[in-house]
Amino acid sequence: MGPVWRADRPQEGRFREFVQCDIDTVGSHSPLADAEIVLAVARCLDALGVHDFTFMVNSRRALYAVPGSLGGRG
Repeated sequence: MGPVWRADRPQEGRFREFVQCDIDTVGSHSPLADAEIVLAVARCLDALGVHDFTFMVNSRRALYAVPGSLGGRG
């Protein structure tokens, strides 16, 4: 979480400076980086008391990378 500033002139009703909370992955093409983001979201939901949720993945490339990241054949 932190302050963010818009580079352009904000539209009416929008602020030039605001607080944003997000997760970014920079410089990694590894599917493990995506898995870390999913884990972070799961931990946040759990901390908020949301325990009954499901992640659905719709990427063959991501799914094929899972066995290799776990030490199996990819």
